[in-house]
Amino acid sequence: MIRTGFTNGKETSWRRWLWLISCGIVLLTPGLLRAAPKSAETDDLAHALLLFKGHQYSQAETNFGTFLSTYTNSPQRAYAALFLARSRLEQGNYDGAIQLLTNNVSQSGNWAPDYVFWIASARLDKGDFAEAGTGFANLIKNYHDTPWRLEAAFDEAQAWAGVRDWPRVMELLQKPDGSFRTLAAADPKNPIVPRGVLLLGEALLAQKRYAEGEKAVSAIDVSALDPEWQWRRQYLLCRLELAAGRPADALVGTTNLLDNATGPRHLAASRFLRGEIFEALRRPSDALQSYTNNLANEVPADDQRQALLKTVTLTLSQNQAQDAVQLLENYLAQRTNGPALDLARLSLGELYLKLHFNPNLIVNTNDSATPLPDYLQMAQAAFDTVISNFSASPLLAQAHLDRGWCYWAQTNMAVAEADFQIAADQLRPSPEQAVAQFKLADAELYQHKYGPALTNYNQLLKQYATTESVTNGGLFDQALYQIIEASLALGQEKDAENALQEILNRYPNSLFSDRGQLLIGESKTNDYEMARREFSEVLKRSPNTPMLAEAQFAIARTYEQEGDWTNALRKYDAWLDAHATNAPLLRPQVEYARALDYSKAGMESNALSLFTNFVAHYPGNNLAAWAQNAVADYYYNRGDIQSAEENYQLLYQKFPNAGDLSYQARLMAGRCALARHDTDEARQYFSDLVNNTNAPASFIAQGYFALGSDVFLQQYIANPTNNIALDQAIKALSNLTNGATTNAMAAQALGRLGDCYRQWADLQWGAGKHDPAVYSDAVQMYQSVLAVPAANMDIATRSEAEVALGQIAEQQAQPERALDHYRKVLYELEPFDPFWVEQAGKAAGHIYERQEEWDKAIKVYERVLRAVPSLKAALGKAIDAARVNSAKAHN
Repeated sequence: MIRTGFTNGKETSWRRWLWLISCGIVLLTPGLLRAAPKSAETDDLAHALLLFKGHQYSQAETNFGTFLSTYTNSPQRAYAALFLARSRLEQGNYDGAIQLLTNNVSQSGNWAPDYVFWIASARLDKGDFAEAGTGFANLIKNYHDTPWRLEAAFDEAQAWAGVRDWPRVMELLQKPDGSFRTLAAADPKNPIVPRGVLLLGEALLAQKRYAEGEKAVSAIDVSALDPEWQWRRQYLLCRLELAAGRPADALVGTTNLLDNATGPRHLAASRFLRGEIFEALRRPSDALQSYTNNLANEVPADDQRQALLKTVTLTLSQNQAQDAVQLLENYLAQRTNGPALDLARLSLGELYLKLHFNPNLIVNTNDSATPLPDYLQMAQAAFDTVISNFSASPLLAQAHLDRGWCYWAQTNMAVAEADFQIAADQLRPSPEQAVAQFKLADAELYQHKYGPALTNYNQLLKQYATTESVTNGGLFDQALYQIIEASLALGQEKDAENALQEILNRYPNSLFSDRGQLLIGESKTNDYEMARREFSEVLKRSPNTPMLAEAQFAIARTYEQEGDWTNALRKYDAWLDAHATNAPLLRPQVEYARALDYSKAGMESNALSLFTNFVAHYPGNNLAAWAQNAVADYYYNRGDIQSAEENYQLLYQKFPNAGDLSYQARLMAGRCALARHDTDEARQYFSDLVNNTNAPASFIAQGYFALGSDVFLQQYIANPTNNIALDQAIKALSNLTNGATTNAMAAQALGRLGDCYRQWADLQWGAGKHDPAVYSDAVQMYQSVLAVPAANMDIATRSEAEVALGQIAEQQAQPERALDHYRKVLYELEPFDPFWVEQAGKAAGHIYERQEEWDKAIKVYERVLRAVPSLKAALGKAIDAARVNSAKAHN
């Protein structure tokens, strides 16, 4: 969601006035008007300008037009025409402004740069972004003395932002010798400069370069911004933090965001962002409260609509369908003239329709005799209201699609067909329009209109052939199957065969594949109940079909896909009773699915027994390795490390061709050995893995890291006289650092190499060899970690290296150098790692205490507390003690 105003091509008129004043182009231009004796001509022009300055744009347009028609020979005509065009622009008459300026630019004289600028500005406001960008670029290129150049450089970037050409936006704003950077450097206090940086932040956010975006936006001097732009800066920072996967940091920033909101739109945007952050933090109640706050009457209409959608969606995601219904019913009852009544009515109708098709979403009452409401009729009434009362609503076509579903459920296919036709014609190209086209064909097929049905199914396949969300969304395989049915009804057997082959080729795992796994889902949300009904009809028509086992398996799978484990297991049990001997190829799939469903249903002991039996009965099946892995995972997750290890061993021994699963099992077996403190056994597992020439590079790398870090280094730490273990640790880890050292695992390996050398150096130092050179290898490794690009490693690895360098400096009695490293962890690395901030802070605080620099110690501890509030009890005592000592020192 972008709400900063950067990409909509609009800018408030006050910005233009600010620029006019700052450039010395005062609207009443007293010097210009004094150039001629006072006259009716100068009075008329001055009056028109006063109207413009007073934002009386309609009257100003009239007066400038009268001036031009009256004073046909006036030397001020170019000036008057410029402001006539600007009066039109301020009223949203972009075409009128562009036409006037374009027609008069050749006679504009000294005002030519202004004409070029305002033509481009009008195109930007109109949304002709490419032409606007070209116009601003031409101004910069051709008019070197105009004061508009910096704003034009910014607006050129804005124009390309309008078409989401983010790489071009970044180039325009980042290029060191580009116009924007050059002009900004010449006028750094100009208010356009930080706005350019904010637009750059938007581009970096869009390109998922979150760290760069935060760095750029954080560098903006807040004191140079007015409250409006302070809010925008903070808003963008919070969005960057959220996008970077740091919702907790983003939430902290939104406190200031709410406090600094400059109007209802900013306040609404702040609340909405907090709602998104709470969702990311898995705090749905807080998210709902934040969205609900945006349903107040004073909230702008678009924000209310957006909040309403979010509130309903989030409520439904919590399996609270009745709460969502109540929310919408209350909204409609309390806001008879609200801005989102069409959306509320449509959403309520869709909820009623959902409850009609899924009555299990309703919480049962004790009074079982109380009938459920007629949700289908309630849904239809809601859609009728939208269609009859909101004829200009952008949701009208969707309402027709939804109402078509109501008539479909009543088998009133003729009326359903009419609604689906309207929806297919009026919806923009989208998954919803594809559904409308599909249901139109379905309604025709139901009425035996096979020719029109084939036309619409084929149109769907053609129109959305390259739209992945549709081709893989459950419509294409259904449409192809229904083409089979329609073609057969028309006697077009070849077309039916071609459609069937297309299903088999494109959707081999579909419910419609492998000899036609029949008709399902009449809704865009995969209506499995409808699928089961259609499967049952096929079985009823052809009880002896050779597809009987496949069809019944497909029925069971629909329950599984719905997450209805009880019914899925019941169906699988029935399938095994009926087909244990007559479907040998399908039986392993059924038994594996059955075991998996027991696991998903929380009956893990049953699942363990079934997976174990599966491995024994079907050792050659390609699912046997997965069953073996499930057995091993069962024991590992319950802390039975010995049994887990044995089963991981069995996996790679019995199923060496199981691909990545086999190599993963070796890693897991090694981790099991480590968990029971058998480093020799773990060493064997990891060594076998790294020596396997068929293993993928990623698994070999993990094996080398485990050998060096978790086996050999730990053996050396346990026995510091074992220099062989140290050498082996260094050798293993070096396999990850001899090539490209710019990836995350290489950085971690460099850090572990530093730990190896440091362990050895600590022993030398402790033995009285106080030669700083003993730490040189360790220091080199940690510095190599810091040389890895920050984007290619996690902050914990970088922080750990800085702390290690600080500890080495302390060991060598170099407290100031140690503090330099600790301060980087405390104040420079973002996003910070709480554990290493704690370590760096405690170490730095102890140095300051030893130096009796109590105030600095207090500041360090306070910084740690902000990062790790849970340390309040421990650090609070240290802070209190430091304050006492500080007071003594000052007295």
